[in-house]
This record gives sequence, C-alpha cells and structure tokens, in this order.
Amino acid sequence: MQRDTNRFIFRHRDWLLPFVLVFVLSAGLRLVDLVHWDSPALLVHGERVMATHDAYAWLAGAERVNQYSCHPLAVLLRLLHASTGIGFATLAFWLPVVMAPMAALPIAFLGLWWRLPPGTLVAGVLCTTCGGYLIRTRLGFYDTDPLALFFTVALATALVCWLEPHLRPPRKTNPVPSPRISFALAFLIGIWIKLHLFVYPSAEPIILALFAIAVSVGLVFSLNGKRLFVLTGLLVAFLAGNGGWASLAFGGGAALAVFLRPELCQGRRGAILLFLGLSTGLILFSGLSERIHSSIGHIIRYGDRSSTGVSIRYPATISTIIEARTVDWHQLEQAVAGSRLLLVIGTGAYAFLCWRHPAALVFAPLLFLAMASTRFGARFSMYGGVVVGLGLGFGLSLLCSLKPWTKRVNLALQLLLLASVLWLPARFIHQNAPFFFISKPFAEALAAMRPKVSPDAQFWLWWDFGYACQFYSGVSTFADGARNSGEYILPLARVHATASPGEAHALIRFVARQQALNGNTAHPCADRPVYPNPISAILEKMPPQEARSFFEGIGGLTFPDKIPIPQQYLVLAWENIRISTAIRKFGTWDIVTGETAKPSLMLPAGRITIDTAEGSLSVSGKRFRARTIDMLSQTGSRHLEYPWNRSGMHVLSNQVDKSIAIMDEGIYRSMMVQMLIGEPETFAGYFELVLDRSPAVRIFRLKP
Repeated sequence: MQRDTNRFIFRHRDWLLPFVLVFVLSAGLRLVDLVHWDSPALLVHGERVMATHDAYAWLAGAERVNQYSCHPLAVLLRLLHASTGIGFATLAFWLPVVMAPMAALPIAFLGLWWRLPPGTLVAGVLCTTCGGYLIRTRLGFYDTDPLALFFTVALATALVCWLEPHLRPPRKTNPVPSPRISFALAFLIGIWIKLHLFVYPSAEPIILALFAIAVSVGLVFSLNGKRLFVLTGLLVAFLAGNGGWASLAFGGGAALAVFLRPELCQGRRGAILLFLGLSTGLILFSGLSERIHSSIGHIIRYGDRSSTGVSIRYPATISTIIEARTVDWHQLEQAVAGSRLLLVIGTGAYAFLCWRHPAALVFAPLLFLAMASTRFGARFSMYGGVVVGLGLGFGLSLLCSLKPWTKRVNLALQLLLLASVLWLPARFIHQNAPFFFISKPFAEALAAMRPKVSPDAQFWLWWDFGYACQFYSGVSTFADGARNSGEYILPLARVHATASPGEAHALIRFVARQQALNGNTAHPCADRPVYPNPISAILEKMPPQEARSFFEGIGGLTFPDKIPIPQQYLVLAWENIRISTAIRKFGTWDIVTGETAKPSLMLPAGRITIDTAEGSLSVSGKRFRARTIDMLSQTGSRHLEYPWNRSGMHVLSNQVDKSIAIMDEGIYRSMMVQMLIGEPETFAGYFELVLDRSPAVRIFRLKP
C-alpha cells in the first residue's frame, strides 16, 4: 500500500531543531552589540541606560508611575524583578535578546507544515534579523516590537494552516479536518487575536488586512462546495477576536453549535443560516466599522504630516518621531533584505511559493506594509523580512524540489543564503552604535530629584524624555511618547520656546490649575496620578480666532480663587538644543493659519576653531561671524558679546562634551536656552532653581 505523502506528520525534529538554531543565531547576533556598551558613560547607578525612549515607558510602568502600569511588558518586568531581584533597567536591557527571536517560532511551524524544514533556517533568521527589525530589537530596545511581530506572524501562520486543507490542489492536506476541529481552531484563532490586540492595540490595520486576504484566498481557491464553509469559519475567528463580549459569544456560540451538531455545516440550508447569523453578528457587535475607521486614522496620522484638528489647527508632530521618519528605496532594501539582490530573489521566490501554496498570500500585506515605510515611516519595514524570508527559505526550497538534481543543490544554496542574511546585519550592528538619546548627566539629574519631589508632582520637559523622567524621578510628566500629539505639544513647546519667563510660568500654572479642577487623575495599577491635558477641551469650545486670542493671552489671566496645585517642575537640558528647531517651530505655531517661525540651527562637526577676540569661528575652513559666544563649563560660564556682528549668529560652546551649537536669535532667547545657561536670578520671580548641573541640565520649580 502506497504511503500518503500529503498527510501531515508532526515530528519534533522538523521544527524544534531549526527553531533552536535560529534562536541561537538571532540572539548571538544581538550580542555583537555589546561592543558599543562598554563605556561608563552608559551606566546610571550601576544599570545601563536604554537605547530608545519607548523602553522607559515599560520601566516606568513597572515602577507603577504611568499609564502603562498594567501593560504586559510592565507586568513582566515586575514579575521577573520579584523572582530574581535583578533591577528593572538591567532586565529591560537584556530581554530583547530573548524576545526578538521568538518570531521565528511560527516560521518553524510553517517549515514543518509545508515539509520544508531546510528552509526554516533562512526564513527564520531573516525574519528575526532583517535590518528593520534588528535596529528596533537591539540591546536596550525593550519595546513592543518583538510582541508585535511574533503575534502577527503567528496569526498569519494560523490562517495559512487553517485555510490550506480547504483549498484546491496543488496543495491539499488529506484528510480535511472535520467541521468540529475546523471551527474549534477558528475560535482559537479569534482568542489569539484578542491577545494580540491586548498586547499591541495598534495591530488593528494589520489584522484587518490579513483577514481581507484570507477571505479573498478562500473565495478564489476553495474546494468546490467549500467557499461558504471557509467564509463561515473566518467569520467565527473574526467575531471571536474583535468586539466585546457579544461578539465573542457569537463566535464561540457558533463554534460550540458546530461542535455539538456538525451537520449544521453539511446541509446547505443550515450552512446558509449559520453564515447569515454570523454576518448579522459581524454587523452589530464586531465593531468592524469602528476598526476600519480607526485603521484609516492610523494611515492618515502617519501619512499626513502637515497639521491636525478640525477647527483648531494643531501641529503634526509625527515627522519628529524617529520611528515615523520615512526611508528611501535604498534604505528599504537594506532594512528588508540587506541588499537589492536578496530582495528581488526573495520576492520572486515568494511569488512562486504563493503559486504552489495560495494560502501564503495571507503574508502579502506584510510586504506591502514594508514598502509603505517609504511613506509611513521606517518602523513598518520590519515586516518585510518575514515575506522575503519565506521566499528565500521556503520558496527556493520548493523550487529546488521540482527536479531530483536540484534537491542536492538546495542545501548548499540555503547555507549560502544563511551566510548572506547573517553577515549583512552583523556587519551593520558592529559598525553602527545605537543612538543614546539621553546622557548620563541628564539621567542622573532626574534620578537625584526622586527623593525631593512629592508623589503628585508633575514635570514639564520635552516629550522625548517623558518616559525616562517618569522612571528616574518616579513622578508624572505633562507629555511623553504616547501623549505627544498637537494638543500636548502646543503648550509644551510654547513654554520652551517663549522668550518670556512670565509667559512660561503663567501657562504651566494655568494648565496645572485646570488639571486640579478636573480632578480624577487616578489610573489603574499606577501609584502616581496621570494628569490629563485640559488645553484641547478648552480651545475646541471656541471659534478659531477666539481660541487663538485666548491661548496667546493666558499670561494675562487672573484668578480670584486660590486653588492649590501640585508641584510643577520645568526641566531644561542640553539634549533640547539638537531638536530646538522643532521645538521653536511648534512653540510659535499659529492655531488658526498653521504658520510658524523658520528657525536656524547648526550643530557643526569636524575641525572647529573659535576666535573670542574677533567674534568668529571656523568650521572645516568655513568662517562664521558670531553675535554672542557662550563658553559653557561646569565650573562657570563666560558670555561674550560682539555688537559689531549684528547679523551674526549665537554660538554655544559646551566645554564638557566638546560640542558646538550655532543658532538664530529666536532659539537663543528662548527659555530652553536661557534658563539652561543664563543667570538663575533672572527667572527668580517665577521659578526657583532646585538643581543646577549646567550646561547639562537645570531643573526649576514653579513658584505659586
């Protein structure tokens, strides 16, 4: 009797060994990053700083300081800390090495499912080490990206394996699972979606795209008489995974009904009634329209970078977020496959894979999402390595299986591809150190404030450093990486960019007063208040012209009642200088016209000489005239003026970190510069200096 070659056989050696090898290679590649972490300047109180500001969101959440105190990443840190005694920052530094390779687990299962275990190595390694993913999962990058990719790849894999038994040849699994098994598995896919959205709510657009392709594959490639069955099963999965309890009940109820009475799917009348019932549930309870609207909102947010708001024009801050910065096609090739050749070969081989296994089309949205990173931001490029890896690993393995002689070539080809997909990211990670966004003096200054502030205090500092401030200081901030939309940036940037300490004082006091009046600042799991921003609600009630007059005139408002407000702290740091053009633009934003100042800043590098007698500096042979020069050091600063250079720029020379900043009048006169380098007595009527580590950082407390 001839053996059935189509029957699925589960053998641990066909998935476990390839997965372990991929895990070791992927984790080992990330350990190469240790060459960049041997400096004492990267240690704060014995623990390393993080390499991305988002990592501090979960560190602060683990400390129960912010709105992420209930998030799984924060809870994981608390559990590991409680069981091992290892510090939060140390755990967050090392965890990406373990978490990032987990995205290869569903890839290994696909290799088992398609009987192509030799292709698992290349597919899994490229999935977990492609440039777009690697750069976001290096040491110190403790963030949601490993979870986002793992859940997405696992969902796509589950849909592929669920669909394929019901599709026409050339791929057919024998036997086809019973309706009981099929609907039970569909319900479990729905539960997986719920976990996915709980961990990473922004995955809604991706989930919708995967299901849209799955439905299309089911309509086009299903076995005769199976289309309605496939669509009904996908409805069960979607309803169980989306919406509230009613939607879950619809999906689970349908799966239970089929489990108890499988004949419901076998008769045409019963199948139609079941499909219509689930379709009604989809319309009424799944929240499909809201999810589509939310997905469109995500696309608009990343695609439209001009302004936001309906009547009030708020500045669009998306272009200032590192992960949202777009990439060109050359950078995309590097991020997805490491080279153009591998990208072309992998994409072509993926097309062949889809011809032989049409269900693999479910992964196609991930490739299109990666291509869209040229428009929506570099973060999305991490999804492209999954699809190209499927092509290089499984597509080429399948192609080599067509002829007997090519089977012998496949192993050598896969080893060559494995060397290529490992060498390119290894070279990149060795040659490119992470960007350390917060300096040791800045972090230590924030940590020094922890015993000095009350638990209900609020810090005002630029949003990029909000999460780090929450972790090191242990208290809330006005803005952070999640609260960085236009309505937050408008008052925050004005405080930094204004030339009037009185205006900065009045704006902070007004916001704090409104927050105190609104009350109810408690947040689940958090031990510190998370203050809402009252500005948007106030301005949106007014016509645009009136709103502009009100916002511009906040400094002149008087309040007869004395409402106590929590302590408010304003933090000025040298890190603000490098992003001062964006702060100045947002700080001079007109909420009616969208017009703003056009600041000028240069951060020269190379050979620099300063002539303090003449008031000039030379940068790589190019000469600049200076109107003022401030020589900044920890022991004291010198301010030099050159009135004969009226058209000159203002120069800050940081003698501590040997950096130079050349700026225009608007940036130089702003509070983010003057309160950092000027005489504290100048601002004594409004702010009290509580920590002075100039030129690195100064922290002021708002006077009542």
